[in-house]
Formats: sequence, C-alpha cells, structure tokens
Amino acid sequence: MSHSLKNNPLPFSFRQLLAMLWRKSLKKLRKSNQRFQVRSADYMPSQLIFDIDKKEYFRVKIRNRVDLSVLGQVFNAEDYRLKRLGRYSNLIDYYQKLISDGKKPLILDLGANNGMSTLYFSRDFPEAHLISLEPDYENYRLALENNLQMKNVEIINAGISSENGRGSITNKGGEDWAFRTKLSASGEIQMLSINSLLEKTLTSNGAPYIAKIDIEGFESDLFSKNTEWVDQFPLIIIELHDWMLPNQANSKNFLQCVSKLNRDFVFHGENVFSMKNGI
Repeated sequence: MSHSLKNNPLPFSFRQLLAMLWRKSLKKLRKSNQRFQVRSADYMPSQLIFDIDKKEYFRVKIRNRVDLSVLGQVFNAEDYRLKRLGRYSNLIDYYQKLISDGKKPLILDLGANNGMSTLYFSRDFPEAHLISLEPDYENYRLALENNLQMKNVEIINAGISSENGRGSITNKGGEDWAFRTKLSASGEIQMLSINSLLEKTLTSNGAPYIAKIDIEGFESDLFSKNTEWVDQFPLIIIELHDWMLPNQANSKNFLQCVSKLNRDFVFHGENVFSMKNGI
C-alpha cells in the first residue's frame, strides 16, 4: 500500500532541521571547550566566525595564508585566552573593580598586525579602552577594517619603543606577521613609548590593565630603559624571540626587568603571561 507525503508529513520542517543541527553544533563546541568556530572556507577573503559565548556571528577580513594563520592562533587556539590561567578570577575581579570605581581599563595591543588580537580583547572586555599599535601601513589598514564595529578601539600606525622617536621596518620584504623595526632618526615610522601612551590615557580616567606585546624581537629595546610602566599593568602577555634571534640574548632586558618585581611568570604556548601579585 502506498503512502503520500500529504498523509504522512515529514517529522521535521527544514527550519527545524537547521535548528537541530545548530543546537548539536553548539553542544559539540561546549563539549570541546572551544569558544569560536570559523564557518568559512579557508580561501574566502571574508571569514565568518561564530562566538558561542555571545551566541553571535562576526566577520574578519584576510588577505593570505599568514592572515589565516593569525586567525587560527587568535580564534581557534585562543592564544590570549585568560580562562586557562589560575589567576583568571583575580584578573576579572580587578577588571570589574576598575569599572565600579569609575575607571576605564586600558588594554595595549603592541604589534597588532591585522587587528585580530585587538578584536579578541575588545570582545572579551567591552568596557575597556584598547590602544593598538602597528608599524606596517598595510597591516594597520586591515586592522582598522577588522575593528570598524568596535567603538572602544583606537588603532595607531606606529611602532612601540622605550622612548618616543622615529623608526623604520628592517625587513620590508618579510611576511605580514614578521615585520621588525629599528630606531632611525630619519625613519618613516613614528615610534611611541608606553609611558607616553599612559600619559594620554591616565588623564582621561584610564587605568592600566593588559599589555599584549608581540614585536618580533624589538622587546630588547622596549625593556632597555623607561620601564616604570611595567608594574602598573596587572597582566603583560609577551612573545619572546630568542628562538628567532640566536646568540643575541634578546630576552635579557625583559627578564632582568620582571625578575626585580613581585610578579608571576607563566608560559602558555608561545607567550609568557606576567601577572602582578597583590592586585
């Protein structure tokens, strides 16, 4: 005996089927403890990402495989995820205290590249003020584009240094995530010190919170002098580059600086998380 679809309708509509698949996807993400899921093919210049915590989609632009790798580090591997730290609740409590005291938590993204790390921190800390520095102009332009919707972000086409001045990129033919800077009086790049950034923000009720530093070896200059700012930041996230610059003791100035201070020192992946004790 034959049966028609009219007499025996399908148990799910197409919309219900999509909803069921979406719920299964969320359940899988929660089980894997992964916050973000990229929903676009690798070759797509506009990448669609789903944020399970906020239950919303957002997009980022990529130009090449380097940008895709940065996307993977920031949103898939979550290199800057604070929840993996034993001090997470302490850091979040301090963030909330700054806000309740009428302060604006300051996050510095030094070496912002294509702006994905800036976007990551901006989504995690919407009440913070983010200042991001990127010396390469094309990276700077993409960082601006990837943060157009973020109202708490300020992106500057400049490099970071131990003092204000001028600089230049030493390897202009390098990959987009590996540009290195040097000081040069006639350089085409503005170089800013962290102390000068703090002078600007502290007058507008800002309070140091996080400094993320990935400057391809120039940390040797950054921590060579004028380091008063270091212990003002409850958290510093830094990638060191001795692996890239052998026989130069490139991390020496950073290690000498933090070793004198009462701070925890934790490795996760490529980064050191330096946390001030007693906050």
